[in-house]
Amino acid sequence: MRLLEIKPGYSPETSLIFKQEGHQNISRQCSDLIFQIVEEPHLEFTRKGKDLFKTVFINLADALNSCSVQIQTLDNRLLRVPMD
Repeated sequence: MRLLEIKPGYSPETSLIFKQEGHQNISRQCSDLIFQIVEEPHLEFTRKGKDLFKTVFINLADALNSCSVQIQTLDNRLLRVPMD
């Protein structure tokens, strides 16, 4: 069994390569084991490069008063983002 660590910032161009750990057989040399990252769409966030974006709709009064907005992150933290 192989444990994979998918780090923040990995993109669909990222390949995880494990030399000579694939298709193991006594009678021939082992091949490389290659994992290709596949990115699936998220309901709330979009990705541009290594950055995540979320669109939040606010009412006019909050925008004019420079209120802050709370955003729940992917790891369930709450971030307070000022609108100034």
